[in-house]
Amino acid sequence: MSRSNGLIGIDIAYIIALIGCLFASIIFGIGGRLHMLSHDHYYLIMDFFPALFFFLNGLTVTLTMRDRRISSRRLLSYLGKRGMILVLVGLLFIKVWPLNLLFASGIFYLIAPFFAQWNNIILRSLLVVVWLLSIVLINFDVPTTTLYSGIHLGGANFKHLFSFLLFNGHYSPLPWFMFFVAGLIYGRSDLRPRGIMPPSSLVAILFMLAAVGLEGYSTKVYGVKDKEDILSLVGLNIKFYLPAFLIFATALCFLVMNVVNYLFRSSLSKSRLALIHSVSGSKYSIYFFVMFFGSIIASITNTIIFRDKWVIFFFALALISFSLYISYIWRKRISQTTPIEWMIKKVSSSTKK
Repeated sequence: MSRSNGLIGIDIAYIIALIGCLFASIIFGIGGRLHMLSHDHYYLIMDFFPALFFFLNGLTVTLTMRDRRISSRRLLSYLGKRGMILVLVGLLFIKVWPLNLLFASGIFYLIAPFFAQWNNIILRSLLVVVWLLSIVLINFDVPTTTLYSGIHLGGANFKHLFSFLLFNGHYSPLPWFMFFVAGLIYGRSDLRPRGIMPPSSLVAILFMLAAVGLEGYSTKVYGVKDKEDILSLVGLNIKFYLPAFLIFATALCFLVMNVVNYLFRSSLSKSRLALIHSVSGSKYSIYFFVMFFGSIIASITNTIIFRDKWVIFFFALALISFSLYISYIWRKRISQTTPIEWMIKKVSSSTKK
């Protein structure tokens, strides 16, 4: 979806979320220690990026619905077709790439037509229901750890399928669906805040403080967190239990969007705008390139070498840079539209991004 200079902050936020998601995906996906991820522990900083990404997905859906140039029927059809493409592409990697952003995004777009037009009161109620449901599901005795590498069809049953589709601990629909709904709600507010700290940002800070308090209570309920750290860098290894993480990350999404939209409310040069739009508009293809090349490297490499934090950090940096370069070459030599976005555009027969 094209955006004016006044809303360029959304594209900036998408780039921030994308780069963070790519780092998190590579670190957790290729680091060779995925089995240490617990379905009730979340890395407060690294897991915020996918939360922001899904939040932005919901936000852009609401903004598109505001566009009077496109009918509601056409928009809902477009969302469904976009979701179908992302789910199908995500399924290609479901066996080899556990942290699958494309699959979860596709699910959200597929089901968005059923609730995207609800009023704010119902959407806020849905937000609370998803939060509560996510907390309940972490207490279910489901085989989550065995499903990070996909469903093994030979021994799968309904319990496995239920666990994978609803809550496998990371990028399955729950609990990340909460951030998508929050983005829908945020998109209905004033996206050009007056001042660096509008009232909504102050409310967000209060919710973040409340989440810190809830984390202290959750620690008493669930017990002491495990000592294993995939991210041993100071700050990045802060963990929150799920109930507090959902509140903290949702509030932080509101706060970050207010700040970004305020800082980038002025006009930028055409060259900078073109670069920002090109990266933001190629987000799904860039993520696809990372999964594709990352899967190849993971299949031919002994993952033990990635246990050193600096090795995996520089590898992630190299793979992300390479994927951005491939995307640039594609736009320059083949088409202005990168492959995944081209498929979405082709299937939906839409000119919207």
